[in-house]
Amino acid sequence: MWGKVRTFGLVTLVTVLIWVWADAETQRGDLLRPVDGRMVAVDEAELTLDALPVMIALPAAGAAEWQRASPHTTELNRITIVGPRSVIERLQDPHGGLRLAAILTLKREDWQAGTVSKNVELSPGGLGLRFVGPAPMVRVTIGP
Repeated sequence: MWGKVRTFGLVTLVTVLIWVWADAETQRGDLLRPVDGRMVAVDEAELTLDALPVMIALPAAGAAEWQRASPHTTELNRITIVGPRSVIERLQDPHGGLRLAAILTLKREDWQAGTVSKNVELSPGGLGLRFVGPAPMVRVTIGP
């Protein structure tokens, strides 16, 4: 008798777990939408920028030496970013007060290299913005 009760309880538990999992998968699908052949969260938006300025972040120590760091490009063209819809809307609003830049962070070790190519990051950070695809690389010459 107890064997049948345990079997019934186990079957019921597995059935409920499968039902909860299937329901969660269905709801997750409702949060995504197709954009250019890939899935993007519904509360996200995409923005293509004609030009994104490149800025160099240098270490404070030895700042005088770093005046000889020159990027090979000062802006990135036709860059697509994705992020929270509210942030993208602030970027599109001319009075939104939010401006974006690509930051190339150099470290002390980069000084010896002479020329480095590094991925840029979006600044300001912490807004949930990211590049569509890999982050662009910028080459910098360090020297006289």
